[in-house]
Amino acid sequence: MKTKKITEKIRDFFKTNISFKIFSLIFAFVMWFFVMSSLNPSETKTYSVALTVNGSEDLAESDLVCLNLEELESQVVRVKIKATRPDLNSLDNNKDKLTAMIDLGRLTAYSDDDLSKGFNVSVIPNLSVYSNAYEIVGYSPSGLTAELDRLVEFTVPVRVSVLNETEAGYVHGDLVPSVSTVTVKGPETLKDTVSYVSLAVDLSGLNYDTTATVMPVLYDEDGKIADSRLFTVYGGSIDVAVEVMKQGEIRVEAPQFTGSTASGYSVTDVIVEPEILRVLGKETAQTGVIELPSINISGADETVERIFNVEELLAEEGLEAASDEFKNVKVQIIIEQEDPAVVVIPGSAISITGLGEGLELGEALNGVSIEVYGNKDTIASADITGMIDLSGLSEGMHTVEVEPVLPAGTSLVDSVYIEVELISTAEEEETTEETTAEPETEEIITEEPSSEEESLLGE
Repeated sequence: MKTKKITEKIRDFFKTNISFKIFSLIFAFVMWFFVMSSLNPSETKTYSVALTVNGSEDLAESDLVCLNLEELESQVVRVKIKATRPDLNSLDNNKDKLTAMIDLGRLTAYSDDDLSKGFNVSVIPNLSVYSNAYEIVGYSPSGLTAELDRLVEFTVPVRVSVLNETEAGYVHGDLVPSVSTVTVKGPETLKDTVSYVSLAVDLSGLNYDTTATVMPVLYDEDGKIADSRLFTVYGGSIDVAVEVMKQGEIRVEAPQFTGSTASGYSVTDVIVEPEILRVLGKETAQTGVIELPSINISGADETVERIFNVEELLAEEGLEAASDEFKNVKVQIIIEQEDPAVVVIPGSAISITGLGEGLELGEALNGVSIEVYGNKDTIASADITGMIDLSGLSEGMHTVEVEPVLPAGTSLVDSVYIEVELISTAEEEETTEETTAEPETEEIITEEPSSEEESLLGE
């Protein structure tokens, strides 16, 4: 019941004298606004403002530069503004109206002075609103130090770098800039920190020769980009000629060899490293076989090694090595001592020269075994004969050397000797004459018997 009475009283309050009550509310608001407008005290508020640096172009025209320009541009100025609270609230929504700046152009007057010292520059705050309601009562910092240097011209080399890869199966060759050096203008005390100009060429998906136009970028000696606001590169963009070549392979043919190895040695293998060369050439380049010069192995009794630079040979085919490892080819001709083959020369296959007059062999020659170096198939298929020279030998036993007649490409391991007996044919002739001579006729004389003897015989 009590709650109902309160509700009814509130309802009755809003139902009675409505016009008077609305008028009272409006009057109270107007009075509050009048009091606040006429009697509201001023307040002070601090704003942080980014510093604007002017006059850099004026310095450049006088061949001067501010070394700590970046530091100055990052400076924040704290400005104190005095105004009523409503005005300050309005400024909060228009902070861009409050600025602070310094003018470096005023420093051109010091171009002939000693620049190793710093120069003070006044900070100038500004509130770009047309109202007397605002008052700048303070700011900090009030001044800054500018470090100046003279601008000088110098030259630096041009380097080319590559961005991204060419199309698969293609590689770039030489990238040749249109100039090898460029002229740079910058602070005298910092010129030695600029090492080179880089031209970054994008080769993405490239499969043909082209010319790229690239803006140069300055780098210091540590490979870091130099401050482009301190340095200027004359000439603008630079053209770079880009050569693109197709990748391929070419086989190296084992070289021929001339001459013969030392006796008892033969070539057992020829090793070529690398056997396949990775090469670069234009689309029309023919990649097949590259032939190396022949190698002389005369008298060799150990492995012969040669290294050939193949750049000229590749150039004749319109090619070049894909990398340094394919510019040289090593050839090894493996030479090893042979195992000799044993050959028997029968006595009937040994011919005789120089047999003296009146001499002959006492008995038939025996066969001999010899050891021969060379291709075993060649040796096995040859009819190897021998020869002995009996010149100047007399009757008796003699040891003579057998000289084998060998096929080409083979050699005798060691000399071979046999025993021969020479006998004189004079004794045989005398014996033969004695046995074949006719016997002498013996004369028989028959005497006729006398008459006396005849009578006796008759008796």
